[in-house]
Amino acid sequence: MSETELEITPALFDANPDLVPALLRETHRTYLPHHDEVRLEPSAVSDESVRVVTLRKEGAPVLGCVITFPDGDDSQAHWSWPSYATDVRARHECPVVLMVMWPYRSSPERVFNPIVLGPSSVITPHVVRPDDLPSAIRRLQKEGGLLTG
Repeated sequence: MSETELEITPALFDANPDLVPALLRETHRTYLPHHDEVRLEPSAVSDESVRVVTLRKEGAPVLGCVITFPDGDDSQAHWSWPSYATDVRARHECPVVLMVMWPYRSSPERVFNPIVLGPSSVITPHVVRPDDLPSAIRRLQKEGGLLTG
């Protein structure tokens, strides 16, 4: 079985935070609130594989997005990912989305499953796989919004 590793790194989002709403719209048809700015935010997490992006309207955050880049050993990630999301929600006082940049074409079912926080409380990761990226990247390149080092 040949797996293709995702070549999209956290650094691409550092230079192109606009990739976040493009991926949410194109890969998950996510409703996005009206916004006039997309901003990379400092992360409260010391993990270099986590990025935080906010969509803002007139300076105020209207949606936060936590982007994680698992290294393949995700067996404990379902415990930490929700804490990243709730931290961003509390810090920016806005709704939040958890986006997982899954580096392989195939994914274990647990990566897609909602993460149960407790009775009636779940968070569902928006998983982005390698095949999901080309159309969003092409669109941003066409619009002149994709920076390449």
